[in-house]
Amino acid sequence: MEVKLESAGWQHAVQYSLPTIEATSTDAVAFLSRVHRGEDLYGTQTAVVLAYINPLVPKSEAYHALGTFPIAECLQPKEKFDLWENLHGYVNDVYWCINSTYLSKVHRGRHSDITGRPETRRTMKALRWLNAAYVDLDCYKIGRQPEAVYDDALSIMRDNHLPLPTLSVWSGRGVWLIWELANPVQAWPEKQEVLKRINQNLRQRFQHLGADPETVDTTRLCRIPGSVNSKSNSTVRWQTVPGSQPLALHELHDALGCPRVKTALTPRDDNRPANESRRARGYQRWQIKVNDVLRYVDYIRAVPEGFRYNTLMYLAALAKRAGHSAAEVNSMCFAIGRSRCNPPLPDDRIGRAVEGGLRLRHKLRDAAIIERLSIPERVGQGLGLSLFRRKYQRPAVSRDSKIAARRQKILGIIDQHGRLIPSREMVKLLSPCGFVVTHACVCKDYAALELRKASVNISACVERGFKQLQAKKFTSIPETDEREKRHA
Repeated sequence: MEVKLESAGWQHAVQYSLPTIEATSTDAVAFLSRVHRGEDLYGTQTAVVLAYINPLVPKSEAYHALGTFPIAECLQPKEKFDLWENLHGYVNDVYWCINSTYLSKVHRGRHSDITGRPETRRTMKALRWLNAAYVDLDCYKIGRQPEAVYDDALSIMRDNHLPLPTLSVWSGRGVWLIWELANPVQAWPEKQEVLKRINQNLRQRFQHLGADPETVDTTRLCRIPGSVNSKSNSTVRWQTVPGSQPLALHELHDALGCPRVKTALTPRDDNRPANESRRARGYQRWQIKVNDVLRYVDYIRAVPEGFRYNTLMYLAALAKRAGHSAAEVNSMCFAIGRSRCNPPLPDDRIGRAVEGGLRLRHKLRDAAIIERLSIPERVGQGLGLSLFRRKYQRPAVSRDSKIAARRQKILGIIDQHGRLIPSREMVKLLSPCGFVVTHACVCKDYAALELRKASVNISACVERGFKQLQAKKFTSIPETDEREKRHA
């Protein structure tokens, strides 16, 4: 194998002489060695992610990780490492990630239940090398045979003088077309965006041939050669495309005519008119506090010395936030400073108090207003001032209690329906009960309650779940008030 290190500014890659392999093959190791070619360039070990997807259960619960396999380990001779033996007999519906990931970026403490290997975060940040562009042609969706669709796809590329795919993967009911990159590219975010635009371009070109609209991301999984598609009961195989040649990422990008930059988003119109009804409701809330201060001043008839300046300053600040103009604020404060203060406050000090209130930037909390104006609690409650109105506080509930209450509700719903409900459907059933969660959270609850294996005896699993919750002795969530009931 010939290795050549190239440096082109942002790109450092390895160039390999591609091995000569049979035209058609089910050898998974040979396929991995052909695609994953960025191993040990900088001494960083890379890996391939494998997963098992069960087609007989809902899509949200079908994914099961088989773990992370180092590429160097996968390329060993068969007597030292057998991929299928390490998968413990899992041959049906096995998938792998086309692009290479870091071996070090794995979930801490999370291992596959099937192989015992650590699971990898299959995210854009976990990718190390970009190996190929691809398009998934689902031939069964258009009612055609994969061979006929494959011939039409190659004819389109030849007629338009576009680069041919270098590999094809026959997945059973469709075919994957893969354009290998001549040099594996480091999976930086800007390079992943370029590869994504290439995949989108290929999807649009083959849309009439059943191209999967979701197969554009850089973390996509593909059926691995040698596995069995349980839906068609056929073995996945791969072959090279005659007359094809790998291209660099930028060469493939330019040959397909992809846009060089991301399409610009529509700029936001900052000059759009404000929501007048919403603004009026905000002014009304501040006007209530202005009225509270005026009612307190009328009650005491004269603001005593020591509180005159603060009263006028906070009154000006509240009036400004209630939407009053500067002239209206001055008129109000000067009237109170001259006639309702004992002794009357000089005009220069009234002016400074108003100026300070208009410049006030910090939050005007009710407790601060009560303290600065020295309003007794019995007087405020007797006058019915909103400053003394107790704010609504949600009951203090521990996180464990919330989880226990949600799981208890899940068990009740499953017991009522008599079957294991898919996680996305359970989310919709929990929402009216006040539990706003995602399907991933429900999947964790199912795993904690051991309900994933409850297809045989639902009632026994539900009964066992109730006993587990009672043994933990979590306190139940207290009854909600009328506001929460209306929200639910």
